[in-house]
Amino acid sequence: MDIQLTGVPTAFAIDFSDISRLGEATYGRYALWLGGYPLRDADNPVCLDTVLACLQGVASAEASPALAMDALSSPMQMLRWMQEQEEIHKHFFLNIEGFDDFLKLFSKDAESTYLHWALHPQVAHLSIYDDYPKGVQQLIIGNMELQRAVDQFAKELEVAKAQTMPLTS
Repeated sequence: MDIQLTGVPTAFAIDFSDISRLGEATYGRYALWLGGYPLRDADNPVCLDTVLACLQGVASAEASPALAMDALSSPMQMLRWMQEQEEIHKHFFLNIEGFDDFLKLFSKDAESTYLHWALHPQVAHLSIYDDYPKGVQQLIIGNMELQRAVDQFAKELEVAKAQTMPLTS
């Protein structure tokens, strides 16, 4: 299957390919592009239904108090900060299997969503991440733009599901 791409990879984009269905679950290759870098598991398919639910949760989340993440410059700082914060789980995104190589948090205000991410310190040395930035990154996307991208991903995923036969055991 061809790669389905929504958005602009150098800013914010969603892509997926290689769809398979096992019962009701839909699996495939997936990348969330933030500022030109794909957050993905390069080796294994992920459950696209779970990815969609996570992104819908971020897109529909209410504005939240700003997190004091601007001062976080290193992934180790970000990891320690995440471990120390109460109720930080409300600000995770893509906190699912297949995205463990990245630290990921979001916050929102009335107009924008702030996506903060970094390579996990345990994997930053791997050669597959040589071209990735080593510090904490932030991408700001308008809430309406994010909602449009997630809605488009949902539509494209439904079309792909309809064109894919479930695997039988």
